[in-house]
Amino acid sequence: MKKRVSSILAHARLLLLCVFLLPATGLAVPVIQWSNKKLTLPIDKGDGVVITLIFKSSQELRNVRAWPTPALAGYVIINPATFDVVAPGTMYEIELAFRVPPDAQPGTIEGAVHLRTGPRTYASPLPVEITIIEPPGDCVVLVNPSFEEPVVSWPYGRFNSIPGWDGPIDIHPDLPTSDGSQVVDLNQDDFGYLRQIITTTPGTLYTVSWAQGVNLHCAQFAELSVDIDGSSIGIFDSTVTPVYKSATFVATGTSTELMFRSLTGGCGGATIDDVSITCQ
Repeated sequence: MKKRVSSILAHARLLLLCVFLLPATGLAVPVIQWSNKKLTLPIDKGDGVVITLIFKSSQELRNVRAWPTPALAGYVIINPATFDVVAPGTMYEIELAFRVPPDAQPGTIEGAVHLRTGPRTYASPLPVEITIIEPPGDCVVLVNPSFEEPVVSWPYGRFNSIPGWDGPIDIHPDLPTSDGSQVVDLNQDDFGYLRQIITTTPGTLYTVSWAQGVNLHCAQFAELSVDIDGSSIGIFDSTVTPVYKSATFVATGTSTELMFRSLTGGCGGATIDDVSITCQ
């Protein structure tokens, strides 16, 4: 009995000695703190996002590599991926560039980003959850959405109707385009418009998108209104460099009139190109 008690006391002394010596000998476990507790990222197929984070360590680390777990390996590029020295308490910036391939299957991917030296991984990792989303397709098929018909000669062609659309407009092959080689100027010599009747489902939310610029031969600034069945759903301005715009509406009938209406007079109004409509 005395021998057993002595053995227990000896093991207890050894355990206490290890506990007291642990900080002094530098064997405490390094802890990594991240600026985000977790990354939750919805990303469309074929799309990506870049996230910049900050981390710091409780201890000095050497020859450190930022490493994604295998589930994330095909979806993220880390920059910088290596650090020669990580000083204790110092904040370091790291960039995670996520990219989902166009052929990826919709769903959720869970993983983490670790810091490690050789085979040793440090606590705590950064949890990452990627939700791969099927992007909405064009649920309304527009006729002549980029105004490539009819083909016009330089400097422009003047029309009161074109395939799929009607309204007093000019088509220009000599202005900046976003898709194809022609854009529509909503003005001929003054306020003009362009409209198309589309098939819709009542109660459905639709998003209209288009590239908008200006006829820089006549103006540096222009405005237009997007009208649905005769009512404006938004007023949008434009400058010489085309920029994509969007507006939403809820359909009330099985057919809907979409109109782009110029709000700027004169020989040059807003230009439009690459019109599309998606639904939710």
